[in-house]
Amino acid sequence: MWHLWKERCRRRFEENYVVKDGQAQQLILSIRYWIMKLGACFKPSSRSSTAFDFIAKRLAIQAKNPPLKQPTLVYWTRPRDDFLALNTDGAASEGLAAGGGILRDKYGNHLLNFFSFYGDGSNNVAESRAILDGILTCKRQGFTKFIIY
Repeated sequence: MWHLWKERCRRRFEENYVVKDGQAQQLILSIRYWIMKLGACFKPSSRSSTAFDFIAKRLAIQAKNPPLKQPTLVYWTRPRDDFLALNTDGAASEGLAAGGGILRDKYGNHLLNFFSFYGDGSNNVAESRAILDGILTCKRQGFTKFIIY
């Protein structure tokens, strides 16, 4: 790999540098060799970008990608006849948390919704605060029979 770095520095810093015949092909083969060698140890956790796939294909390298996951079906659950459904969610990004939710009747009709920014916090803080805010909002609005989903 050292010769790759030396070649990069020569091309960048030597004023009168001239590429010799076959040097570009040798450089590409060397890069391909090291990518394949290092790739054998690599265990990807996410799929490659289309740009990476394009370059890998040009270098005749098989891109490693984790298997595609089956989509998870998400659906609304109807509450019992005498109850309402409270759905909540919270999330945090870069240490800032927020959450909210919606209250629906047994037919799925929207009754109320809420949202709060919590400031500093984790995902657990955001999720639990969203549930608490949902309960308090329902009680303030006079709804006492609800199920939290």
